[in-house]
Amino acid sequence: MRPPKAMKVLLWVLFVESLVVAGVVWLLATGPMWIPALVTSLLMGLAGSMLACRGVITVDDVALRLAVRPVFRKTIPRADVVSVEPTTVDPWKDFSGWGYRTRGKKLVGFLFHSGPAVRLTVRSGRTYVITVPDVDRLVEVLRQPTNIGGA
Repeated sequence: MRPPKAMKVLLWVLFVESLVVAGVVWLLATGPMWIPALVTSLLMGLAGSMLACRGVITVDDVALRLAVRPVFRKTIPRADVVSVEPTTVDPWKDFSGWGYRTRGKKLVGFLFHSGPAVRLTVRSGRTYVITVPDVDRLVEVLRQPTNIGGA
């Protein structure tokens, strides 16, 4: 899953701003040249990695894995899942933004668009709201019994 178009535009604007800041640092540098080189490397590395981020969801018999590549990974054991249901979400209204978001200790969002989502509750009481292109398919897969233990 890629971020929404508006988020992509914002990330490109931040990338261009990083280039401008790096240019200003180079123009105003009077000391050792490694300082502006370091600032440029940090800004470009951060901005570039933000542009490359994408959400990935994988499910197997053992776990549901959420990843915001290349930055973050979260594994939820399927044995811990107590309920799965379709829902709808507005990332800005419900979680104040896109990506991996938390609301207190018990509510987590893995959000890349508004609209249909999956609400998943685990044994600890924590609830995950996950946006996916095919909500019904994820609900169906997560409700299926796992084949762990050689059954």
